[in-house]
Order: sequence, then C-alpha cells, then structure tokens
Amino acid sequence: MRLRGFWLWVALMTAATSASAQSPARPKLKIVTVTDGASPTFDGWLAALRQETFEQLSERYEIDFPAEPLLADWTAEGVRRALQRAYADPSVDAVFGLGTLVATEVAKLDRIPKPTQLPFVMEADRIGLPRSGDISGKTNLTYITEKLDIADEVRKLNAVAGSKRVALLVTAEIGDALAAEATKQVEQSRVSLASSPRPTAAALLEAIPKDADGVVLGPMRRLDANGRKQLLDGLIARRLPNVALGGPAWVQQGALMTLHSETELTRRAQRAALNVDLVLGGRRPSELHVDFESRKELLLNVATARALSVRLTFDVLTDAELVEESATPRGEGTLTMQEAMEEARLRNLALQAEGKFVEAGEQQVKQQRGPLLPQGQLGAGLVVQD
Repeated sequence: MRLRGFWLWVALMTAATSASAQSPARPKLKIVTVTDGASPTFDGWLAALRQETFEQLSERYEIDFPAEPLLADWTAEGVRRALQRAYADPSVDAVFGLGTLVATEVAKLDRIPKPTQLPFVMEADRIGLPRSGDISGKTNLTYITEKLDIADEVRKLNAVAGSKRVALLVTAEIGDALAAEATKQVEQSRVSLASSPRPTAAALLEAIPKDADGVVLGPMRRLDANGRKQLLDGLIARRLPNVALGGPAWVQQGALMTLHSETELTRRAQRAALNVDLVLGGRRPSELHVDFESRKELLLNVATARALSVRLTFDVLTDAELVEESATPRGEGTLTMQEAMEEARLRNLALQAEGKFVEAGEQQVKQQRGPLLPQGQLGAGLVVQD
C-alpha cells in the first residue's frame, strides 16, 4: 500500500510539472514614471496609476512598475536628463510623464523613442503638445488633457461664502503658457491673479491681495505636504474662504471645498491603464483620444467652514459631499441638526397639548368601554338556628 501511494504521488507531481511547463509565461512589461520633481500630488497620481495598471493588466502581463519615479529637480534640464534615462533603458517598454515641465519637454522632442503617456495634463494646446482633431497625431505620444476653467469655482465661492473679491493663487511652476491662460481666466471671471515665484506658504500668503475675501487655489504641485498645511492654516487665520483646483486631497487636509469629483483621479488612472492595454494590443499611441471631461461635484470640509465662520445653508449641505463633519468640537450649548429637531419636538407646546388630548381620550375610551364588559355578581347569606 505504501509503494502504491508513493507512485501515485510521483504521478501527480509529474503531471503538475508537465502542466506548468506547458502553460505559456506571461510577457514582461516595464513602465517607468518621470516627474517634474518631488511632490505629494505626483505621489497620489503615481499610486493611482500603479493600482489601475496592475488591476487591468496583471493577469496577462508580468508587470514591473516601480513605486519610485525618476525625479527631476524642477528644472527643464533636469527633466530632459530624467527622460533620457527612461528612453535609454532597454528594459523599459512605456513611460508615464507627470507635471507641466515634463509635458513641455516631451512636446519639444522631434522624436519620441518609446510609447509615452501624459495622463494629467492641463491646457495641452497652451503648452505646445501636438494635436490632430481629438488625437495627438505624433508617433509614440498620447496624453489626457482638460481645460483650466475657474468660472464655476468663483461662482461657488460666492454662493457658499459670499466672496466677491476673489483671487486666483498660483506658483511659478505652472510655466509661462499656463500663466497666460490663468491671466485670461481672471479677466473673464473678474478676479485678481496672485502669483508667487517661491513655492512656500509664507510667500503665497503674502501674494494674496489685502482686500481679497476669497481664494481659488490653483495648481501648486511643488508645495510639499507641510507647506500645504501651513498655507491652509494661514487662510483660516485670515478668514479667507477657499476652493481648491487640486481636488479632494486638499479638502481632506483642510481646504474649504473643491468641485473636482472624488472619482476623477481614479477615472483618469483607469483610462491611462486602458491606453497602455490598447497600445499593447496593437493601437498606436498617436491614435488615442486625448480629451477628458471633468465631473463637477461639491466636496466641502465642515470643520474648515466652522473655523472660517461660514454659515452653510440647507441647500449647500444637501448639495455637497461633506468631509470632517464632526471633527471640530462643539462649544457649550451648540446643537447638531438632529439634536435641534428633537429639542424642538420636545418643547413644542402645541404638540404637548395634543398629547394631553390623546391621553384624555384614552381615559374616556376606558370609561365608555366599562359597561360593555362581562358583568358578574357575588352574594353570601348566613342562617343561625338555635
């Protein structure tokens, strides 16, 4: 019996090894990312790109997608060196580029040697990226772009906080092309442009006009996480309501609100991963659609609204997705909406009077019901005989 079991085990192992040898190995795919420099914004973008790429392609490809990008130093020369490293590596199959400087330098290349995708571009036409209809039309290049438009943000600041003297706050890293578009935007929206050549919280706060009563936070990718917190704390200290173009990450850290949907980052990352899949399937990068349509959804930080003394109307609260709704401790005597409604119910004299009428009615019902119930009599007698 032991010998029979041994040979059965050998047969099973041989069959498994044979089946493994016959199954085709997954083709290898290596993707690298080049960024303008170190930035929490790029960290979030890269994490989303990696997650979606692995989810869509890992069953069919053996993916090598490093979590650390090739960092430039926030200069055009540094970006060019990082791109050259990516293109010179024979093991690299595709390149992602993140940042305005990367997009600008890629646009200048006469020849792009490897499939390159720029998933997070703003105003592609302004920064010189090629376009032919709704595709790039350039060999090995595709991108995903949207327009810079602050009109909705300005209107929402006015509706939520009553801001009328709004400033668009930007840093020099957006480049001359986007700065020109920003200037055009502020002229159309009748707001002021506040720009700082230094990406520090102190410099940005200093650039805001003294008479401003609201701020649109433009692209600030060079600002690190600590600098972002200092900037947002400074806006609260100056009682300046604000809306961030940077999306939910800013609101979660303390900005008042954003109109960029929480799903927008995921949607762009999914589309970028799908573009990689299409290219691996034979599509040319130059033939992929480049436009992206944002979804406007109000995300609002309630704790920041309280700190800014912004009174949120019922319409705003029902229209918004709320963040940090209970993060700020309430002062003595402060009620939540649910507590206020319950208190009003308990103290309503008309309701109390109606309640007494109901109680009196219940007693009358008992009185009227009494004679209708079954009746019984009990008697007793005593006879004494002498």
